[in-house]
Amino acid sequence: MFLNSQSAKHKDISEDGLPSEIQALLKTYRHAVEIPEASIEFMPKLWERIDRQQKITYGFRRLASRFVTAAAGICLLMSLATFDGSGLSTSHAGTYVDILSDDASDDTPGDSVLSTL
Repeated sequence: MFLNSQSAKHKDISEDGLPSEIQALLKTYRHAVEIPEASIEFMPKLWERIDRQQKITYGFRRLASRFVTAAAGICLLMSLATFDGSGLSTSHAGTYVDILSDDASDDTPGDSVLSTL
């Protein structure tokens, strides 16, 4: 129904209900593309091609997954290697001034700047 109402509006529509440009395009397509023979081997060959393409895709996906896992493991190892446990030490509990005074008291009295003043 829709094509009949459209055919009245367009003068270049043929009896098939398609414009002449579309028919020319389809004719060119039919000449360019080989129509497969309907045989017993058609579906098995089609599925073989599909499976071959999927194996490539799945192989790439598996490789990418392994690469991401390896990268995450390397990041974890590098973060553990750079972790410094000295910040967790409680031997210097106190303020910054207390730590500096403790460090200064470790020096010998003759080396102290305060003792020379």
